[in-house]
Amino acid sequence: MPAPDNRHLIVQAAKWAVGKKNTPLAPWHYKEVRPIPLNLTFPKTTDCSGFVTWCYWVAGCADPNGQNYSGQGYTGTLLSHGTQINTNQVLAGDVVVYGAGTGEHTALVVYADLLNVLTISHGQEGDPSYTWVNKPQGTIPAPFNVVPATAVDGRKPQRFLRFSTAQIATSRQLPTV
Repeated sequence: MPAPDNRHLIVQAAKWAVGKKNTPLAPWHYKEVRPIPLNLTFPKTTDCSGFVTWCYWVAGCADPNGQNYSGQGYTGTLLSHGTQINTNQVLAGDVVVYGAGTGEHTALVVYADLLNVLTISHGQEGDPSYTWVNKPQGTIPAPFNVVPATAVDGRKPQRFLRFSTAQIATSRQLPTV
């Protein structure tokens, strides 16, 4: 029997972080820190790839960097370890990398349809925040049509990556208020 798919737990971790970022419970800060802080201790300071890695760690999935959660990794290791997929294949729990070469920034996909991709991005102080990959088109279904996602990243190229979302460890219980 295959391991359960934990995409929903990856996305849940990212949404939890957005919801708690300005609270005394779980404030977030932006800075490149290695090793990546893979724990449930707050305040939390990490960068974009550290945030993506943390969400996979919380969900009990394999390290998307292919580093066995050594605390190492960056946008380039995500690119080298993930499987590149087409925009029309993107699902919540996948990852977008912006920029050429080893990339400039990465974010976690939390909603995708054929026209629109919504992420949670941790790219600056004040994040994580909801951010559209490109300007939304057409009708966005609830609840995503009311998500406070005014930011649009839009950097090119945009490469979408898929990682194993099978559960390999017990997911971590996020703190509650």
